[in-house]
Amino acid sequence: MLQELGSGGMGAVWRAYDPELDRAVALKVLWPGDESEETRQRLLAEAQCLARVDHPNVVSVFDVGRAGDELFVAMELVKGRTLRRWLEEERPKPAAILEAYRQAGAGLGAAHLAGLVHRDFKPENALVDEHGRVRVLDFGLARPAQLGESIPAGTPRYMAPEQRRGRAVDHRSDQFSFCVALAEALGSAAPARIASALRRGQSAAPGDRYPSMHALLRALDPRPAWRRLAWVGAALLLLAGLGAALQARRLVPCSGAGAELERVWPKPLMSAGSLSSGGGSLSGGGLGRSARQRRVAAALPGEFGPVLRSLDEAARAFESGFQRTCAAYRRGEISGELLDRRMACLGDSLAQLDAAVTLLEKPTGRAAAIVEALPKPEDCERARRVETDLPAPKAREVAAIRRELAALRPSGLIDDVGARERAAALRERARRTGHVPLAADVRLVEALLVPEPGPRERALLEAIAAAELAGSDAARAEALLLLAAGQSGDERARTLQLAQAALQRAGPDARLERLLESERGAPAAK
Repeated sequence: MLQELGSGGMGAVWRAYDPELDRAVALKVLWPGDESEETRQRLLAEAQCLARVDHPNVVSVFDVGRAGDELFVAMELVKGRTLRRWLEEERPKPAAILEAYRQAGAGLGAAHLAGLVHRDFKPENALVDEHGRVRVLDFGLARPAQLGESIPAGTPRYMAPEQRRGRAVDHRSDQFSFCVALAEALGSAAPARIASALRRGQSAAPGDRYPSMHALLRALDPRPAWRRLAWVGAALLLLAGLGAALQARRLVPCSGAGAELERVWPKPLMSAGSLSSGGGSLSGGGLGRSARQRRVAAALPGEFGPVLRSLDEAARAFESGFQRTCAAYRRGEISGELLDRRMACLGDSLAQLDAAVTLLEKPTGRAAAIVEALPKPEDCERARRVETDLPAPKAREVAAIRRELAALRPSGLIDDVGARERAAALRERARRTGHVPLAADVRLVEALLVPEPGPRERALLEAIAAAELAGSDAARAEALLLLAAGQSGDERARTLQLAQAALQRAGPDARLERLLESERGAPAAK
């Protein structure tokens, strides 16, 4: 043990070194000489609760055990400060407060999905690390939700009415505490819609609150529906996140990925194959599909079966991708920086899937192309980009713009005036950041959205110039590949050679490698 970090009602927390893991950890031990069996069991219960939750917005537990007569819990060492201190020292704007609490809420939501209730959520029981990532901790009062019985334990200022009365508590009790804390943090600065959601979350009767933390987080999301991703929660992220909310990109948390995927593309009660052969009308409802899925089916008469199967498979792949990434991080197989990269990539790709589904809700005549262009979550396992060298406020804005760019990509398959207008607005926002690689990416997406061949070629040449200025080989490679698609003969061959060279300099990129192979095998434009 190297240094005492703090103490609480159950014991002290030390900074320690674990030689087996070869890393610093936070070690929580009982007060010296405390032999209470109740205290021992409470410490063990805290560790067991935390160990059951694999989520970037919940402090990870590595080990629990005894050393002589002392009990200990080895946890992730978080360099940061409590959410309370962050609020007091930074005096953040309402948007930043909402984002921080969204992450904390995603962590709580993940605990609820694991069948746990925290029972003492407050700003002191969440940490904000040096990158802006929020983690919920101190599950010492948590217990499996199904136990039902309760004692009036917790912090009275944040306790739900049923908890103060010693009645049974559940996830809605945590929701009450969360809303009290967030309302306190926002004060009179809370927008009317946010304030209304918080009042519902603080309803005296649990049944009048939101059915889940994820439902509450959706109600608290200030963005228009077409831009929403929660980690995000915490959600997800779940939400995950999530340095500076995954530098504002870790918006889909690990354990909460299912909740966000349920919004983008819910799991069916029946398979698409069963639906297509069952003799019923999907658009008529009652067959286990959501309203959004029924709209997609109604827009695709005669071909909804294959499309829905593809979307079902894509959603399962995303869920698996989030789980693999977060499990690898928790096992120590990947670094926090690599987690940031992968989660940012997964979040951007999920935004792209969400936008693709929105396009499919209306007849476009391009359903097959839209489905074919769906992002592949496994590509994110080789993700590169993450703006770790930017100040946190700029990193958040750059990440937000990248996410919106990802959501615009599917519109490149149709003539979408609204998408071009949004891209033009993003260009101005990118310019204000002064981040040259981002400006190159915006130019690329703008070119992707131009439907006419002549203007599209000019836009692609501008994108190539912007990529060269930014030193972004990946953006240059993609722009060259798109340019080659409209060329023929020697000109096309030279462009493909330049694209291949740029891709080699950029490093492994499965999506661009597939695009290169596709262009090599595609017939030349006439």
